[in-house]
Amino acid sequence: MKHTTYDIRLTTVIVFLLVFSLVGCDAFVRKFTRKPKKDVSEQELVLVPEEYNPEMDREGKYRKSLMYWKYWQEELINSLIQGTSHKKKVNCIEQAIKSLEEIRPMLDPEMQKKLDTYIQEEMRLREAIIANAYTYLEDDATNGHRAEDIKRRVLRDFSFNKIQGGLI
Repeated sequence: MKHTTYDIRLTTVIVFLLVFSLVGCDAFVRKFTRKPKKDVSEQELVLVPEEYNPEMDREGKYRKSLMYWKYWQEELINSLIQGTSHKKKVNCIEQAIKSLEEIRPMLDPEMQKKLDTYIQEEMRLREAIIANAYTYLEDDATNGHRAEDIKRRVLRDFSFNKIQGGLI
C-alpha cells in the first residue's frame, strides 16, 4: 500500500487538530480574551432621606387613623381565625390600640369618653390574647368574636359621617 503525499499531509493535519483539541483550548481562549476593567473609581452612593409629611387637616388625620385602626383590627381578626403566631396577634392589637389613641385627641370630650370605653375593651382583649399564649389556642375563637364585635361597634359609632360634628 502506497501512501501519497496528499494522504500524509491530510493525516498530519487531522492529527494536529486532534492534538490541539485534546491539549485544550481553554488556555488559548483565556490568552486572547479581554479582561474586565479594573476598579473604575467606585463612588459611594449617598442617599439623603426626606420625610414625606403632607399637611393634613383634622378630617384627613381622622380618616387616616380610623383606616389604620380598621386595617389592624381586621388583621387581628384574621390572625385569630387562622391561628397565626402569638407575636403577630399581640402586635396587631397593640397597633389597633395605638390607632384608637391617635383618634382620641381629635374628638370632643363627650366622644372621647365613648372612645375610651372601646380603648379599654381593646386593652382587655389584649390581655386575654396575651393570657391565651399558654392555653394552646383554646380562646382564639372567643377573642375573634370579641374583636369583630368591637370593630362593628366602633365603625358604627365613629364613622366619619357620625363624627363630623364631634371633631375638634
